[in-house]
Amino acid sequence: MATTATIVDVDVKPELITYGLYQVSTPDGTDAEGQPKFKTELKATSKDTEIEKARAAGTLIHEQTFGYDKAATVAGIAQVIKDAEEASAIFNAGLKTRLNSRVTALLTATDEEGNPTFVPVDGTYDVRELLNEAAQRRNLSPIEKAAKTLAGLPNMSPELLATLLAQVRANMAPSQE
Repeated sequence: MATTATIVDVDVKPELITYGLYQVSTPDGTDAEGQPKFKTELKATSKDTEIEKARAAGTLIHEQTFGYDKAATVAGIAQVIKDAEEASAIFNAGLKTRLNSRVTALLTATDEEGNPTFVPVDGTYDVRELLNEAAQRRNLSPIEKAAKTLAGLPNMSPELLATLLAQVRANMAPSQE
């Protein structure tokens, strides 16, 4: 019996993302006869909820799934982005996004009484250590996913959301939360 080894490139992983193109019309004054005028613009989104809203409203023009490669390792970056300058530019854009997120979290952190906990330093605050901390990714529980979805529905009041979530919790086994 012959065995064939399959080489799997762990440096690069294929990814898919779906975008939707939809139309938004906003009031833009009135015409010479006093009829309302509308300004129409096109918007693109990869958020499933926005695509579904546009589909339901009849404003979705089309949607398309795009495939790309995602670097899983530092070595994979050079395989995905062949040009070294472009790879550096993309890295630096991502680094700037991470920097903004981390600094915002640092500056807006509060204690139990709601007071800011950040204490400014003389000179420049070195964020290199902060940038090297692993990102804390957290998967949402089924209840949290339901709450997020329901909160995005039109006419969903906080009271109604709380009532629905209480009913869901009452009907779920504790291990499902």
